[in-house]
Amino acid sequence: MQSYCQDKIKDRANPIVCPTPTCKTEVVPIDIQILVGDELYLKYSTSCLDRLISTSADFALCTTPNCEYAFINEGDVARFECPKCKKVQCLKCKTAYHEGTSCEKYQQWLKENGQGDTLFEKVVQEKGFRKCPKCSATVEKREGCNHMTCRCQWHFCYRCGGNFPCLNPNCAK
Repeated sequence: MQSYCQDKIKDRANPIVCPTPTCKTEVVPIDIQILVGDELYLKYSTSCLDRLISTSADFALCTTPNCEYAFINEGDVARFECPKCKKVQCLKCKTAYHEGTSCEKYQQWLKENGQGDTLFEKVVQEKGFRKCPKCSATVEKREGCNHMTCRCQWHFCYRCGGNFPCLNPNCAK
């Protein structure tokens, strides 16, 4: 029974039912924990929680990548500020919150303007602009030396991207 439960957890089976073909009884969670130990049981309980959240209209997850904050979805509420990652999002269309604009209009705007970041990055590449190593803001050098001060107040070398003062012997001071 122990190896059966271990295999089912590795296969992300949820719930785990009795291995006897004629029996469809779920194995009680405490029995699973006793059989597989705390570490594997944590994986199983996490899988159970993920399944509950993804299949229930009463629960939702923060839409920010890697946040994993789960909460009770109150239904008609659109604006949600995640207490964990602090991002404000629209629960109805699962995107950044769009104050004063309907989900339909916002989705249409995204469709028409959604390539803005991609096009900007293409210009950055073509023009040889640099990114601040601290905040990733795009920086353009028009004249002068390679010493840059970003809007975040970070000092770096425009030529190599290293911290300033630059210790790279290939960079002219």
